[in-house]
Amino acid sequence: ETEMQLIRRVVGSIGLRTDYHNLSAQAVVDPRASLRYDFSPGSNVRVSWGIYHQFPAPVQFNPESGNPALKAQSSQHLIVALEHSNDLLIVRLEAYYKAYSNLVLPSKTMYFANDGDGVSRGVDFFFKYGSFLQTPVNGWISYSYLHSTRLQARDELERYVYEKAPSPYDITHNLTIVAKGQVSLVSGGFTFRYATGRPTTPIVGAVFQPQGDYYQPVQGPMSSERMPDFVRLDATLSYYATFGTSNSAVFYFAVSNLLDRANPVLYEYSKDYSVRRLRTTDFRKSIYFGVAVSIGALGASI
Repeated sequence: ETEMQLIRRVVGSIGLRTDYHNLSAQAVVDPRASLRYDFSPGSNVRVSWGIYHQFPAPVQFNPESGNPALKAQSSQHLIVALEHSNDLLIVRLEAYYKAYSNLVLPSKTMYFANDGDGVSRGVDFFFKYGSFLQTPVNGWISYSYLHSTRLQARDELERYVYEKAPSPYDITHNLTIVAKGQVSLVSGGFTFRYATGRPTTPIVGAVFQPQGDYYQPVQGPMSSERMPDFVRLDATLSYYATFGTSNSAVFYFAVSNLLDRANPVLYEYSKDYSVRRLRTTDFRKSIYFGVAVSIGALGASI
């Protein structure tokens, strides 16, 4: 990889990565390039492009239950980013488009095949202000928007039906807000997290398999439903006190999952798949408090 000053305020970089994978007997070449324009020492816009490869898991090359002829999965990325930063502030906005090809899909004839493709597009935003002990308030906000589709295989027992659907990792909105403040010797803060529920594929039926005494599930449309949204709020409060010549104590109080929300984990089904139940987090709201004491005169802490 090399970087060069093309003209005033314009910096370019190019790079090349290559890998050889012995299981697939395939060599891949991944070129990368970017162009950056500097508005000022702390502000710039950047355009990046690159090709990336990822080889299937080793178990998928198994000749008994996989396909030794599998090749690398490929993606092409295009990213446009704006960034501004100084001693107390960081603002970054990125928009991206990614195209995928040769994705591994299950197959009834070869177990696995490089027949999948897909696209994803989205926006990432990051804002950070302040610094601990330098500003009375500090914190950061991150937000991401994602929309993706990819070819997926729906298992109908005797065959696979291939259909376009959101990726299993398609979290449309993902927001985190962290804020902290300090007044004299008292400090506090909170962390708020929100995420759209991830896609899930419902089970619409089951076929009893007498030879194994079990039910084999029948899938509905791929990623046609979503889990409930994830929401969590945590809060903390602390007080710093000194005593003696070089001793101190920090009294702290915190509440985890302040809203006492039962956030989703996964869907569980009965043995015959006729009943579905939403499993949620085991831990709800919890309160904890304590004190940390430092005895500087003795060179030790408690």
